[in-house]
Amino acid sequence: RSTIVLGDSNTKRFRFGEGEGTFGRGLPGLRKETFVIDSINPADCVSFNNVVINCGINDLTRNQAAIKGPQDVSKVFNRLKEKVNAIIGLNPKVNVFIVPLLPTGSVVFNKFVRHFNLLIHTNLIERNYQCMTMDITQFAQQDGILRQDCRRYEWDNIHLNYKSVRSLALLIRDAIYKKYNSGRKSMSSKVDGKRGYNEVVSGGSYRRKDVKPSDRRRVPTR
Repeated sequence: RSTIVLGDSNTKRFRFGEGEGTFGRGLPGLRKETFVIDSINPADCVSFNNVVINCGINDLTRNQAAIKGPQDVSKVFNRLKEKVNAIIGLNPKVNVFIVPLLPTGSVVFNKFVRHFNLLIHTNLIERNYQCMTMDITQFAQQDGILRQDCRRYEWDNIHLNYKSVRSLALLIRDAIYKKYNSGRKSMSSKVDGKRGYNEVVSGGSYRRKDVKPSDRRRVPTR
């Protein structure tokens, strides 16, 4: 289950390895910083079973003057699609997990985010069985903007706080295990104290819950 996370600053505190503060030995891998889509290098993904892509929001927010409508968003998405196709071309058996763009604090700008995410579904997820995604609606208010209690700072429109980084990490972890445990009871995306779950602690890291020896083959282990 070797995994590489290609992520922006919201994945900065993800840690792989063993022991407290990591994803655990059940999910080995590494994180590579990719603030924008063009910084994704498909060659970095050749030796991994799973590729997680959490990238794209900076391409939109840093070029707001150039993003005026759906056509401009589509151009940004096409760069992501080219990267995904290149990753699969170099590693035909890879699983690609694409994290949708998270909601922002701007109602107007979220129209572009929603269009980008629609393109992810219609052009990648629905057309390629190797591409998967996850539900990130828990980060949005009813009006679609980023929840205030998810933000790193009150005025911050795009960055997650520690608790929400934890939630994002759990969504990614569960999506990967759901792929490998197809047909089994999926792991909860909540840290609720049930036996066999990893608990994320401050900084988006993980701690084992109390696991019985008989359960060790059914859950990620340390």
